[in-house]
Amino acid sequence: MLPLSLVIGSSALMGCRAHREPLYARESISSDRIYVRVSDAHVRGERVFVKTWVHNQSDKPMVVYRSDLALRLGDGTLLPGPRGRRAEKPIVIEPGRARTVKVGFIAPDRAELSSARLVMSGVQIGHGGPRTLGEIGLSKRASFILADPVRSGTPAEDQEAEMQAQSAEEPSDEEVEAVEADAAEGEAAEPEDSGAWQIGAN
Repeated sequence: MLPLSLVIGSSALMGCRAHREPLYARESISSDRIYVRVSDAHVRGERVFVKTWVHNQSDKPMVVYRSDLALRLGDGTLLPGPRGRRAEKPIVIEPGRARTVKVGFIAPDRAELSSARLVMSGVQIGHGGPRTLGEIGLSKRASFILADPVRSGTPAEDQEAEMQAQSAEEPSDEEVEAVEADAAEGEAAEPEDSGAWQIGAN
């Protein structure tokens, strides 16, 4: 059951968990389609950690920068993405491939997070410039499918693409860590989840 409020600094919420349900946006599908899913989100201290799974179903490579992602709070406040060598390193996802993308944010004291949304901004697809794909909620196990509004697919293509996205195997943390092993030394590592406030639970 989704808590009425999830506020940083509130000791009453320590250890609380919220049930997450699949949520799929009904958007048009084209050859330029991206599937994004929030697989985990939790809070520890003043830091909000979000783990997403990004599946590039288009025929073009895409690039994601952690530093360009943002977190929109319920009151409209926009928290910027992290800074540093690792955050600004491009994450390249080739056509048909998927990657786990983890990002952390610093939230102000007493920030209300139950309606917070991850903003997928600064994403490049093919030779196009940076663009905002959309926003996705953290309080549920949420996902969305992004599509090029100029070229829409048929309903049958929409359904097939969504089924492929849902059934695609999410890469393991070990595979992701192997790819990102050369991250900058001294970068603050994400702490263990033990004792963290769970925004959503599997």
